[in-house]
Amino acid sequence: MLERQGRLQSGWQKKQFGGKMATVYVESPDRIRLFLEPGPVVVNSADSMRTARLTGGPLTADYLRINEVTKPIAKKANTSKSQAEFDAISKEYAQAYLVFVKSHPTSWVSLEALQYARQMNPPQYAEVAPLYAALTPAQRASPPGKFYGDMLAGLKATAIGAQAPAFTQTTPDGKQVSLADYRGKYVLVDFWASWCTPCRAENPNVLKAYEAFKVRNFEVLGVSLDDEKSREK
Repeated sequence: MLERQGRLQSGWQKKQFGGKMATVYVESPDRIRLFLEPGPVVVNSADSMRTARLTGGPLTADYLRINEVTKPIAKKANTSKSQAEFDAISKEYAQAYLVFVKSHPTSWVSLEALQYARQMNPPQYAEVAPLYAALTPAQRASPPGKFYGDMLAGLKATAIGAQAPAFTQTTPDGKQVSLADYRGKYVLVDFWASWCTPCRAENPNVLKAYEAFKVRNFEVLGVSLDDEKSREK
C-alpha cells in the first residue's frame, strides 16, 4: 500500500473526554491510501486530496468497500465525548475489519484489515487465528503476513488459560530473577517503562494492590522495557 499526504499532518493528538485529556490517533483529511495492483489505479480530484476519488481493479474495489463500511464509524469517532465511548467505537472498528476479512480471505486488503483491527482493539487469539489461517499462502509468507503470524504466536503463548512463558531477567542491581521463582504464588506481571506516561500513572495503583493483597500470597513482578541507557530511571 502507498499513501500520499497533503498539507495537514496526521498523528497522535490530545482530545478531551469529560474534563480529562486522552491521546488519540487523528488522520489528516488531506491524505489518500491506495493499493498498487495490475492495471491502472486512477486518482481524480478537482481541488485537493480530501476530495479525491479512486478507481482501479479488484483490490481498489475491496479497499473502497471496506472504507464505505467504516465511514459511519469514523463519524461517530469524531463526535465521541468520553473515553468509554471512544473505546466502544474502537471495538466497533475492529469488528468491522474482522467481518471484512472473514468474507474476503483471498484479498490482500484483508491482510491490511487484520493489522488495522489489531491497532483498534487488542486481538483475541481464538478470534483472529482462524482468519489468518484462511489467508492465502502468499499473504502469510509476505513480510506483513509473517509479522502478523509472529504476533499470533505470541498471543497463543499468552492466551487466557495458557501457562505463562518462562523468562529470566536482570534487576537494576544485577540479580537474576525468573518467573519460575514465583511458582505457587498469585503473581501480577506488570510490563512498563519509565517513558510510558500511562504506565507511570498506573504504578501507584499496582503498589496499592500489592499492599492490599501481599498477605494473601500475592506478588508483583515488574518488568521494565527500558534499555540500558535509561536503566537509572
